[in-house]
Formats: sequence, structure tokens, C-alpha cells
Amino acid sequence: MNVGNVVQVKAKDGPKMTVNKVFDVNGVSTAECVWFEGCDLHKDTITVAALEAVNPE
Repeated sequence: MNVGNVVQVKAKDGPKMTVNKVFDVNGVSTAECVWFEGCDLHKDTITVAALEAVNPE
């Protein structure tokens, strides 16, 4: 997982997100992801194991 990758949560058909940062939280690889819904920018941290890379459209 690298900064700039386009990802999506594996378990559901959610938004395509861009990885902004990758870091460890208590030994767990975590990614800070950003995405837009309309004009609103959202940001969240998600474990890398829960993400999969997708092809940008």
C-alpha cells in the first residue's frame, strides 16, 4: 500500500479513496484515506488489511 494508491474497502461497495498516508497503529498497518462525496471531502483511517487496490475510472 503506497501513498497515491486508489483503494476501496473489501467488504462493501463503498467509495473509491486515495491513500494519503500509511503508518502503524500499535503494530497494525493503517492507511489514512481521502475521498469526495459530491463537493464534500472526507477523511478516515482504515486498516490496510481491509482495503483492496482498484483501477481508477
